[in-house]
Amino acid sequence: TAEYMRYLFNNGRDFVCIWEELEHIGHYLEIQKLRFEHAFDYYLEQEEETREARIPPLVIQTFVENCIKYAVDLDSVLQITVTVFSEEMNGIPYTNICITDSGPGFSAQILEQLTDQKKYMEEETGHIGISNTIKRLYYTYGDRASISFYNGPVKGAVVDIHIPYTVKAALEKGDEPDESADCG
Repeated sequence: TAEYMRYLFNNGRDFVCIWEELEHIGHYLEIQKLRFEHAFDYYLEQEEETREARIPPLVIQTFVENCIKYAVDLDSVLQITVTVFSEEMNGIPYTNICITDSGPGFSAQILEQLTDQKKYMEEETGHIGISNTIKRLYYTYGDRASISFYNGPVKGAVVDIHIPYTVKAALEKGDEPDESADCG
């Protein structure tokens, strides 16, 4: 709990290394396991090449929290998976973050709302975390970042985020907003 709170209160940075964010997610999920005991299991996986990649803080947590909030069912064990890997799109390196769960998935209404993300950011939807995260990604990266929402082939929600791959060296050159703090 102390590590979880320390991350929240000491995180005035614009960017964090993904490994820090995943470590924070692990702390959050362990706290939730105390609350829900055996209601869910989780798996966090990160490709080594993405370890020092930078992202805005708490981007992943928003969607992991939603897995807990909307998909935990005490009648069956929920599976939550976060995978991070490098990917190239149109010759540009990206960091791909995929959050999945084995719950009921997104409702048709939510998926319809999320189809037009710019409109979604402007409307009062009641889903403040999703809206704020979409806004943060858009204001930070413009159209260079993308986020997709869909349901898995069998069941469960999928959030697929593509963020331009940046590390401290790129940030210092001015390719992205400045962030002087080292990871870890």
